[in-house]
Amino acid sequence: MTALRLAVFLSAVFSFFVGCRTVPPAPGDFIKIYEHAYLHAYRTGAGTSTAIFQGGFASPSAYTDFYPLHTQLAPHLRIFAYDRAGTGWSAASPLPLTLDQATADLRAALAAAGEKPPYVLIAQSMGSLPLLHFAARHPADIAAIVLIDGASPHTYDRFEPEASIKTLQFAHRFRPLLRVAACLHLLPDLNQRARLLPAEIAEIDRALLLHTFARPAMIESANQVRPQALQLQKACALGAIPLLVISAEKSFTDPAFARFTDWRANQNELLALSTRSRQLILPSAHALIHLENADVIAKAVLAFLAEHGVVAESTAHSSFFTGKNSATRFVR
Repeated sequence: MTALRLAVFLSAVFSFFVGCRTVPPAPGDFIKIYEHAYLHAYRTGAGTSTAIFQGGFASPSAYTDFYPLHTQLAPHLRIFAYDRAGTGWSAASPLPLTLDQATADLRAALAAAGEKPPYVLIAQSMGSLPLLHFAARHPADIAAIVLIDGASPHTYDRFEPEASIKTLQFAHRFRPLLRVAACLHLLPDLNQRARLLPAEIAEIDRALLLHTFARPAMIESANQVRPQALQLQKACALGAIPLLVISAEKSFTDPAFARFTDWRANQNELLALSTRSRQLILPSAHALIHLENADVIAKAVLAFLAEHGVVAESTAHSSFFTGKNSATRFVR
């Protein structure tokens, strides 16, 4: 009996940790963009415009990262939540992770999936860089842009990637220990994300984060940050493309950002990229702004899009921004 109990216990432990290591089935489609190259994209929703979601640097997948937001926008917009090469369910690319390549990949995926413009670009944090490049290259296809505490082209002027890369390389060597800690719910950041997501989505989110964190594609992304930002500085004017900048107030004084940038100035720089920009400031932290405030952000996005004729105006959203001359709204 003792041997049987021990066998059952060891079997349960084995199943638990194997389950933590398993990558869940993909909820979307694998879209062929080149020979032997596929990007994963979750597609749903309704409407005449397509919302393209791009996650930040450590985003496990746009599907889980923006889940509370894209589920609220789906009745009004087509949803295209995609994983760039080497993230989420998308395989790593043998090609360099440049902005030109990211734009070409996204363009090819949209064409292969039959997702036609106009597009609404929605990004968080570092995810703003590739989507700003996409908009600068294809301005006629863009109906509006929403940047959620996004990085500006000058954000990384003083950013030195070496320390971040060393940290990621160190984490990569100890991935098995990180996985065990995550499975035992010992990582506060993951636990905080999990509380803001439905239980089944939180499990997928955690599994994907453990699968992609500190992998070569993420390390290469850290190495490409400054070159990408410098490239955008040369050509990133958006003209009259409607731009909604949603800022996390806590980022203005976050010491992690203060080491290499002035986050308030960077948000102002984003506002200056378009002649039709608005700002929404939320009392939130950078990494969780889109999860903690999904309801408010959804209302703001729909009100902003209605203002510019992208979606039908609704009485529930029409009064979100108080007056045409109010460029900034604070939500306390």
